[in-house]
Amino acid sequence: KRVSIGNIGNGAFDGSVPCINIGDSDSGFIGSAGGVLDIYCNNAKVGYIDNAGLHMLAGIATNSDVVLQSDARRHIIIQNADGSVRAYIYKDKDDTGIHINNGVDGAGDFVLGKDSILYVPFAVRAGGSKKLAIQSDNNSASDATFNLWGRSDRPTVIELDDGQGWHLYSQRNSDGSILFTVNGAIMANTMLHAGEAAVATDGNVYGSVWGGWLNDWINNNLSRKNTASLETNGWFKDASTGLIIQWGITGGNLNKAVVNLPIPFPNAGLWALGWVAGTLDMGDDDWSNSASLLNNSQLTVTTDHGWSTAWIVIGK
Repeated sequence: KRVSIGNIGNGAFDGSVPCINIGDSDSGFIGSAGGVLDIYCNNAKVGYIDNAGLHMLAGIATNSDVVLQSDARRHIIIQNADGSVRAYIYKDKDDTGIHINNGVDGAGDFVLGKDSILYVPFAVRAGGSKKLAIQSDNNSASDATFNLWGRSDRPTVIELDDGQGWHLYSQRNSDGSILFTVNGAIMANTMLHAGEAAVATDGNVYGSVWGGWLNDWINNNLSRKNTASLETNGWFKDASTGLIIQWGITGGNLNKAVVNLPIPFPNAGLWALGWVAGTLDMGDDDWSNSASLLNNSQLTVTTDHGWSTAWIVIGK
């Protein structure tokens, strides 16, 4: 059962099972089972050969190539002790590139594309404790590209595109200045700044040309818009002074009547005047028509005949 080439075999090569030791007494091949040849070096099993191929239990070192030759898929595989796949590398014939997969722990293939592009299933991250990531959730309607390019009149351009065109770019000009351009609207949830100037979310503008906020400059330098109601009983408000002039006509034969003003005075009524709303005949100038403020929203009007009383009131 034993063939010794060199020293007489001992230990695992004592002849109890078919074996061939070569050179020293404890290195060679042992037929441990049907169709299985164990490989020993210095009385230690370092691998075996069966109908599935060569299986090494120790490391493999070579000063030349390792060749996997076939038109079918062939893998370089790393397995766990239980036989589950920890990772593998392969490339199919005419495939897009070399595939790297993390096996049972993985979430898809990394592909070193033959088009010189690295494809990753989720994200590319750089950094240690603080990481920078380029990520895809794989649910967008179109692909996107973050591209660095340049030419003589635009030396350095960093551009973001999708399948329908470019979104934005940051450009270093020939004079060293930078131009940032967006192909669409910009929405800022807080202020939008340009140097020391700013646009607030309420539309106000801040800048040195206004000496602060534009709203304050307008209020301090431009007249406010006057407002009015030009009805028979109406009013006019002067925005710059706050004075309000109100007017109206109250019917006759009321003796004394309380009349609501068209609008209340916000602060105070100042003065009221009432008189006949028509032309008197000779001798009729003793008729009683008058008006006086009762409060900020009402006045008292008197008439002792059929003519109406026209009145005017000033307040603020």
